[in-house]
Amino acid sequence: MKKILFISITLFSTISLFSQNWEYVGDDRFSGAIYANIFNMTVTKDGKPIVYLKEDRQSNRAKARIFNGTDWIAYGPENGFGPGSESELNIETDNDNNVVVVYEAVRGYGKRYSDRWRDLGGGSGVFSSGRTNYMDLVVSKKSNNPYVVYADEPNRNRATVRKFNNTARAWEFVGNFAFTNNIVRFTTIAVDTNETPYIAFQDRSLSAKISVMKFDGTNWVYVGDGGFIDGEAQYTSIAINSKNEVYIFYSNKENGNKGIVKKFDGTNWVNVGSSEIVTSGSAIFNQIKFSKNDTPYIAFKDGANEGKTTVMRFSKNDWETVGKVGFSNGSANVLSLHFDDSGNLFLGFSEANNVDFRASVMKFDTTTLSINETKFKDDKLEVFPNPSSNFIEIKTSANIKEICIYNTLGQRKIKQKIRKIDVSELNSGVYILSVITSNGKKEIRKFIKN
Repeated sequence: MKKILFISITLFSTISLFSQNWEYVGDDRFSGAIYANIFNMTVTKDGKPIVYLKEDRQSNRAKARIFNGTDWIAYGPENGFGPGSESELNIETDNDNNVVVVYEAVRGYGKRYSDRWRDLGGGSGVFSSGRTNYMDLVVSKKSNNPYVVYADEPNRNRATVRKFNNTARAWEFVGNFAFTNNIVRFTTIAVDTNETPYIAFQDRSLSAKISVMKFDGTNWVYVGDGGFIDGEAQYTSIAINSKNEVYIFYSNKENGNKGIVKKFDGTNWVNVGSSEIVTSGSAIFNQIKFSKNDTPYIAFKDGANEGKTTVMRFSKNDWETVGKVGFSNGSANVLSLHFDDSGNLFLGFSEANNVDFRASVMKFDTTTLSINETKFKDDKLEVFPNPSSNFIEIKTSANIKEICIYNTLGQRKIKQKIRKIDVSELNSGVYILSVITSNGKKEIRKFIKN
């Protein structure tokens, strides 16, 4: 179904709506040097990013920081709130806009912040008997219960899932502990609208291929076949949309760690898009999330672009970049992708220069992709392909009098009548297309130049 953008305001006020691309929230690399890339991020419902990190040149204790609109300030104690040996940091925002963290410090711990940091459960919030490797956290939208998956080191690094029961104020096992047949790596977790947890992981019992399991109320069972794709799976990420469709994004070592996205159709794992591989180079530190309208977005460290960050979304049966490819200033590790309640997109990551890694957060106003979108039955005007690197073409039944392309400063870059437009000389970024028809009507479109 085709969508077109109808904006009944002047061109230059329209440009201000579309001017935003990926922008740093505060300064880039705003933190001290990050210890061993130990970093994660979440976003509050009203669009305030919170990072959870360890800075090796200040304090060895993990700490949280929130962006207050001007600066990154302490979220809780300035000198941190853990024991000082934290790793495997995970942070999420719950349904009440409180922040939940889990971390490893020889054992697994959980805390929640409302007016201050409080332990999740007794015993200082401990939920494991030993180390919790490849840990991942999600908060159920239905119950508000936090769920955590990890490779359970005291139990030969097999998968264990626990949830914090908010009513009982206690951690509970979800099914048996250490329920997989062998070692797991790159574990990731999501919960559907029926409170069914799913995990994806590298399955060492099946030649390190990717597997997905769900808890059926009694046991953990495979979703489709276990190890359903040949090749060693790495950097797995799982997400579930409002229709309870399960998607996974991961790298396959056999194809140079290029990114693969699959969804479960009820019987099999099928491609999302025209091909199995969706990235041009290696993809690591992968993330997949859904927007409010169930559009899947993926973020990854892009091996085809100097290890910088790239974000893509699935639209009109194919994958397209969100902003330009490789948009961060430096190479990136440990990515974290989130939406706020207004649909704005945030990406947190540890960003490198020639010396060290430091925390960066960037924001993309996704209204630049869909402001005032209206579905017209007569498909009055279409711009394709979008984004584009070389040419765009205007499709309309109307007679065209003039086509102009403006940058986000309002400067005209192209003026012509021919419907096929060479945009290869334009710099990468967001542009505004103005089309005037022979009857004097003006249509405004946005397109992205790769």
